[in-house]
Amino acid sequence: MTEGSKGLEEIRRLYEAYLEQVRQAEQSRRPFDGYMGFGPKLGDAPCHGQFARDLEALLKDLARQAPDSGQARELLEFIYRAPQQHREPRAVYWMLLAVHALTAELIGLLNREDAQELLEEYKGLYGQRGQPPAQKKVLSTLKAACSGRNGKGKSL
Repeated sequence: MTEGSKGLEEIRRLYEAYLEQVRQAEQSRRPFDGYMGFGPKLGDAPCHGQFARDLEALLKDLARQAPDSGQARELLEFIYRAPQQHREPRAVYWMLLAVHALTAELIGLLNREDAQELLEEYKGLYGQRGQPPAQKKVLSTLKAACSGRNGKGKSL
């Protein structure tokens, strides 16, 4: 198993654990929790913040291992596609979008070709206008990688 595949499995496990924690949080809610401001909303569950912290630590660790461009792209594709597969509950969808902002170090490992292809895929998934800050950051970082301003930017 390559480092990239190992990293992808770690990310998958983290996402699966997060989704299970959200399911458990949903099941433990009372019928009117979050309705009209009473009781906790699903988005208030501590699993969301913990997921973001755990993913940030994992991504930093993976970036330190310096996977090649193809491996980094594989990891990024998984992260960028995840919100499309989990549109409900909305708290999960928005968290999965928000963590896109944590991927800048991995983007820096992409060569120009992988960055360009990933940029086009990302634009296809999310467009370019009216995006939340996390997506704007991804788009600008991918564009920089395409132009070679990410420190790597060389064709392999």
